[in-house]
Amino acid sequence: MSDSKSLCEIIDHLRLSTSINSKRAIVVIDAGIATEDNLTLIQEKGYDYVCVSRSTKAEIKKAKTGNPVIVNDKRDREITLEKVLTDQDLTYYLKITSPTKALKERGMKTLFEQRFEEKLECFNLSLSKD
Repeated sequence: MSDSKSLCEIIDHLRLSTSINSKRAIVVIDAGIATEDNLTLIQEKGYDYVCVSRSTKAEIKKAKTGNPVIVNDKRDREITLEKVLTDQDLTYYLKITSPTKALKERGMKTLFEQRFEEKLECFNLSLSKD
């Protein structure tokens, strides 16, 4: 759900449906609702979580114990996984590096830049008309 206010209700429902199970549930959430308040709520309810981090690259440093591990996705493309820490806390993060994903992101950035420059040129032409 995109509505982060529903999170408490969802977590309570998860607790009811997993309370008879001896396995501990892990909450997986999208970055859109991974606010500090929501992550605290999940932890207060007794769950661990997995989410996309809102941390910037500048906040992340390599962990002393983080040896990179290379795995392959279902299309046999390499993905590098590395455990990292931030300066602010002791939460573990997983840095995921994928050359295929980087190529896709570069393509998206290039397309955005091309469209931006085209619009600037349109503005320039309309401003220069008499």
